[in-house]
Amino acid sequence: MKTDDVCGIFMNAVSYLKCPLCGASLCLSENKSLVCASGHCFDFSSKGYVNFIPDKKQVSGHYTAKLFESRAKVFESGAFNRVFDEIHDMILSHFGENRALTLLDAGCGEGFYAKRFGAIPRFDVLAIDIVKDAILAACRKRSGVKWMVADLTEMPVMDGSIDVVLNILASANYGEFKRVLTKDGLVIKVVPGGGYLKEIREAVKHRLLNKEYSNEEVVEHFERNMKIIGRRAINYTFPADDALPGCFLEMTPLTTGIVTESIDLSGVSGITIDLDILAGRNPCFRLF
Repeated sequence: MKTDDVCGIFMNAVSYLKCPLCGASLCLSENKSLVCASGHCFDFSSKGYVNFIPDKKQVSGHYTAKLFESRAKVFESGAFNRVFDEIHDMILSHFGENRALTLLDAGCGEGFYAKRFGAIPRFDVLAIDIVKDAILAACRKRSGVKWMVADLTEMPVMDGSIDVVLNILASANYGEFKRVLTKDGLVIKVVPGGGYLKEIREAVKHRLLNKEYSNEEVVEHFERNMKIIGRRAINYTFPADDALPGCFLEMTPLTTGIVTESIDLSGVSGITIDLDILAGRNPCFRLF
């Protein structure tokens, strides 16, 4: 992709963006960069993104390029299509079917949900992840999404500019989420249920420090920060062929430090998708 093309994708989103270093608004320079009045400059990459933390060490930890490649294969299989449909339906229930919406995927990973929403004309989609390998994976297929390497603690997004914040199986920063939300904006948080990927957990249980999982603490943290206006549980078993269980094994951080090649998944014919989808709004705003 040419840098000019990336610049063109971001052109209509500049009004949503701010400098994460000083908070000033950004504009497009003649050199096809985003600059602020203080002189901070962020270049467009020909790969299709902007890096807002070029001088900050990006610690990827267990979020490796291999993990994102496996996630991409899982999403391409259709395993999470029902999850997308539920999220989309919750957004429609709140905003109706006609309003144009700005959507920010916070912790977007390889970008499955951002790309799906970006293909719907009414959505103007921005997507952030601190892991550069995730954004590089997201950029491989061209889309109209504004991809950004950025920190959730210092999001380069203007106050009150986002209608929907997605936070799917990712860490959250509710102070930042509430800052960027419009007055009637939504945060959609997706967290694993107790049965999520239970077949994978069963295969590696002898190597896990935490044998059982509960999302209670994560849900309570959401409730302390957001006013919950909707909650849906989704649970189904997705059929898995010979290769797909291995992709699920590679995509989940729960197998960090485990030599996955030694795990026997030959008896796995389906994978459980068990998730809670929470919808909340900023409790500081009253809707009339």
